[in-house]
Amino acid sequence: MNNYACKLLVVVTLACLASGCGSGGPRLYKAGGTVTYKDKPLENAMVNFIYEDGSAAAGLSDASGKFELNFLGRTGGAAAGKCSVTVVMAAPASSVSVAPGGKMDVSKMSPDEQKKKMAMPSPQTAIPAATGTPAVVLPAKYSDPKTSGLQFEIQANNNNNIPIVLKD
Repeated sequence: MNNYACKLLVVVTLACLASGCGSGGPRLYKAGGTVTYKDKPLENAMVNFIYEDGSAAAGLSDASGKFELNFLGRTGGAAAGKCSVTVVMAAPASSVSVAPGGKMDVSKMSPDEQKKKMAMPSPQTAIPAATGTPAVVLPAKYSDPKTSGLQFEIQANNNNNIPIVLKD
């Protein structure tokens, strides 16, 4: 999957989150975890779990690296199944409202604002952090499910606390 496809997947997932599309579908199980890079919590990382059928669950990490997954616009978890995982840096915290637990609040944005706010940079692009600290640039391999090396399975229970450890 190229960078454009990854960006598109994230934008579509977030658009579904905003619109609340789909009240049916598979049962969801509480799922999330912590994402770290170089042994430090990674803030504003968009973590995408991509299922074999092409559906996805996503979550945005908070300052402590914690994220909660939401499946196809449905909050509260992810469907059981095997997933390839990507991690890309999201827009700076100052441009996206994030509630406690890493849930993105796009409910008060128009669809055009959502698209603008959710536009994802290439993984090689450094994004200045809102605090003025140096930006985090992740290795490009983590933006593609074929090269990330990250594979996880969401279990049919509520004990899906997934540690995602990124290294150079």
